[in-house]
Amino acid sequence: MVDDEKNSREALEFMLQHSGKAIKLVARCKSADEAVEQIQLHHPDLVCLDIEMPGKDGFEVLNAFEHPDFKVIIITGYEHYALKAIKHAALDFVLKPIELEELVCALNRVERALELEDPRLPYLAERLAQEHTPPDKIILSTHRGFKTVAVEDILFLEASQGNYSTIYLSNDRTELVTKPLNHFEELLCARQFFRVHRSFLVNLSSIRRYQRCKGELAVGQDKIIAVAARRRGDFYKAYQAFLQ
Repeated sequence: MVDDEKNSREALEFMLQHSGKAIKLVARCKSADEAVEQIQLHHPDLVCLDIEMPGKDGFEVLNAFEHPDFKVIIITGYEHYALKAIKHAALDFVLKPIELEELVCALNRVERALELEDPRLPYLAERLAQEHTPPDKIILSTHRGFKTVAVEDILFLEASQGNYSTIYLSNDRTELVTKPLNHFEELLCARQFFRVHRSFLVNLSSIRRYQRCKGELAVGQDKIIAVAARRRGDFYKAYQAFLQ
């Protein structure tokens, strides 16, 4: 479920628990950014999505997924969102304050839709293959909205103030994203990336030169990055393994 208001989340959870449906609630999100992250993590069958939220709205959550493999019930206090919800292929539309009977009807339609055509089937083989395979693309949350970038286009990432990260891309592009460097380290280190310094995460394929005596990397066209002294041994082993 996605709703920026704590009382609304609690009310919806109570109704879901008393809907008579076998529902497992895997995440309670209070922002669009958190929702995108949790959907990527849990791959839910259904997302109950509020629209009006500070910053990015609920439709930006849907726009972040090129091929969404989940059903959507829009839950909002604003009826004028109905047409836009339909255009975004929302399965149903429930107005606040939520009535249990109306919510159950929406859940019934979700059940029927999942029985008739499981939207995850086209992606099942791909997901099984990716179970042990790092992603080729990642979704970035920026101040302009969500953006998908190819992992191979990332040269390196730098920690920025306030739990932000700056991503340096090919063609001299940069993106300031609302995630700390630790988040990307967990996401990318299985894919030829190495944390050479507490402030830098480097794509090994973007390294042009490594001066071992100085512990310095030449990355991209003109960036020099120092490898932390305590990480040089592990980095050298990882880099040698990558080059083989």
